[in-house]
Amino acid sequence: MDWRSECRIHPAPLGAGILLALYKERNEEIFEALKRERTDIESNLGVELEWERLPEKQASRIKQPEDIDRTITDLTADQRNHLVEWGVDAMDEFQEEFEPRLSALGSS
Repeated sequence: MDWRSECRIHPAPLGAGILLALYKERNEEIFEALKRERTDIESNLGVELEWERLPEKQASRIKQPEDIDRTITDLTADQRNHLVEWGVDAMDEFQEEFEPRLSALGSS
């Protein structure tokens, strides 16, 4: 299995954050395998993640939220720019952390 067919790393659709979305048949298996490594993953990223099962959507997600004190549209230009920079960095870190783990799961 190529993990890219079942997983996506992208900005969170609502609010501010980055998420790894798991889809299709193996989402629960992959989610549970990653969750067993939760302590190492969160330690490596330096943040606590939100681990969510979405059985009604046959999906799961692992999210790194970014706290903001208002809606994105109410942020100043500087705050939005900072959020974009944070998002780019966080997505890079997410990919570096999860890609090898997902590749290993895909070959098992």
